[in-house]
Order: sequence, then C-alpha cells, then structure tokens
Amino acid sequence: MYKIMDQYQAVAFAFFLLIIYYYTKSGQAHYNKAMSLMHRNEDEKAIKEFLISAKKGYLEAMYKFGCICAETQNYADAVEWLKIASDKSHNKAQTKLGTLYIKGLGVKQNFAKAMVLFQRAASNNEKEAIMNIAIMHLKGLGIDKNTARAIELLEDSAQKGSAKACYKLGEIYSNGTEVVQNIETSFNWYKKSAEIGSIEGAKKLAELYSKGKGVEKNYNEALNWLNIAAHNGDVDAILEAGLMYLDGRGALQSDQKARELFEKADRRGNEQARIILDKMNATTNSSPNIRYS
Repeated sequence: MYKIMDQYQAVAFAFFLLIIYYYTKSGQAHYNKAMSLMHRNEDEKAIKEFLISAKKGYLEAMYKFGCICAETQNYADAVEWLKIASDKSHNKAQTKLGTLYIKGLGVKQNFAKAMVLFQRAASNNEKEAIMNIAIMHLKGLGIDKNTARAIELLEDSAQKGSAKACYKLGEIYSNGTEVVQNIETSFNWYKKSAEIGSIEGAKKLAELYSKGKGVEKNYNEALNWLNIAAHNGDVDAILEAGLMYLDGRGALQSDQKARELFEKADRRGNEQARIILDKMNATTNSSPNIRYS
C-alpha cells in the first residue's frame, strides 16, 4: 500500500512540476512579446504584457515591470514587484530597490536597508550595485565618508562595464573637490562612459572636444558624438548637432540638415528649436550668415 501511494505522489509531483514549467514558459512568452512591442515603440501594449508575465512568475518581467513603475512614479507598485524579484535573488532588482530606499521613494528612506541590498547584489559582481555602494561612501550616506574607498569601488564598477561609474569618475576628476583635479584623466573616463554607451557621456565628450578641454579641439569628433547621442533620442544633442550643421562646425554648412534636426527637436517639444525655426523661416536670402546659437 505504501509503495502504491508513493508512486501516486511521484506522478502528482511530476504533474505539478509540469504545470509550473508551462506556466513559467508562458510567462517568458509574454515577456518576449513585451520586448518586441517595446522595440516597435508600442509601450502601452508592452507594459500590459510585462505585467501578465510578472503575474505568471517570470522573474525578469517582475524586475522590468518594477522599473517601469518607478519610471512612471508609481512607486508603490515598483516597490512591490522589485521586492518580490529581490527576494528571489534578482541582483538588478536588489540594486533598483536599494536606490528607492536611498531616495525614500515608495518606502521610508533607509540607508542601512539600501546598503544590505547593494551588498547582496555586489556579492554577485552586479556593477551598478558596486557603484551605488561607492556613492554611499563618497557622500557618507549612513556610513562614514570615505573618498579613497569610493574611488576604489567606482574603478571596480567601471572596469566591470558600468558607464555610470565611468561618468562619475569623470566628474570627480573634473571637479577636483574629492581628488586633485586632472582634466586629462577626467576626459578619459568620460570617453570610456561614452564608448560603453552612455548618452550623457557622449554629450559630455562632444562638449570637451568642442572646447578643447582635456583634449585637442576637434569639431569633427564633437559632432560625431553629438550625432550618436541624437541617434539615441537625446533632444539636447539633436538641437546642438543642428547648430553645428548650421554654423558649419565639424561638417559642411547645411541649412537643410540643420533644419531637419531642429524640426526633429521641435517635434519633441524643444522650445529653442522652435525659436530657431521661426527665425530661419523669417530670414531672407539677403541674410545668409545669421547665427542662431
């Protein structure tokens, strides 16, 4: 009798595991659909699919949906989903939840809880968690301020591929408040952040090349990095690239190319682009060299 019951239990357990498997796979299917919708800029539909996936227990969807909630300032739901994913050892969720504790968004501000979450993620080499621990040391958030330790951690995070850590190191060496100012070192860190994919890094690099700060002035390089940031949708970069084409800095002067960029920035709500377009429309052929920057 005991052996017969044991066999039934084994079959039941196997069936239970099969249900869980297909349920999770279904969650993955909704997640994949959501990602596809995001690539097509169908954000509203994508968010619904992420939620369905999260409710079906797909861990990555829980994290993604939690991040979306945070971005849309729905902090209560953000905390709920990030906590679930964090408790299941999702390192990025732990890091994101830690930042909410740092800022007191959706939860009471608690540096100690933030540090615990960051340390859990950092123990698995999560680069952004390491960077956040560095920032806590740098600013003395819940711990004694320790600039040397902060820089050590930032460099570790940067070497692991954190564009944010690279950018922060660029700021530190540029400002010269925490360390001796070193413009060349600052430039190199900003450059690394841009090469990894930071839009802010690309814009900063464009600024440094335009001003010849930490590197020889080079408008071609400045425009190249602005175009990279603009291609990723940064409105300020779109506007600045338009101004460079209008003035002929880094490329042949082109009213047509400049207008295209200004119109693109205008469609995204940039008021300065609208003002420049109005001036361009009012300019006659007898005043071809008017500047708008």
